[in-house]
Amino acid sequence: MFGFVLARKAEHSIKLMCRVLEVSRSGYHAGAARSPSPRAVEDARLTARIRELHVKRRKVYGSPRIWADLVAESFFATLKKELIHRRSWPTRAELRTEVFDYIEVFSNRERRHSTLGNVPSSITRTAL
Repeated sequence: MFGFVLARKAEHSIKLMCRVLEVSRSGYHAGAARSPSPRAVEDARLTARIRELHVKRRKVYGSPRIWADLVAESFFATLKKELIHRRSWPTRAELRTEVFDYIEVFSNRERRHSTLGNVPSSITRTAL
């Protein structure tokens, strides 16, 4: 919500937008003063990469294909950061089991995915 307010603050008053969106002005101002989160930094990097690749490919390839590649790239970077690099793995079998659990139990059933409207992927599959 705060990103929406920030993007449109030239069009409408912050006070009005916060009231309509039912968010606090103090929260908006605190968020605006805060450094971007690691996730926001990564999203900005991926967006810049999408644009770069789109231009490099003479704007022939659509962004959805590039976006899918970058979503996969982001997933594997997150998997490495949150699971693989947090500890050592005595055997490949143990690592394989933990990766399976991370994907099938945590990532698919619990984690909210911004590319899916902030719901777990298991919910989107069920809805289809």
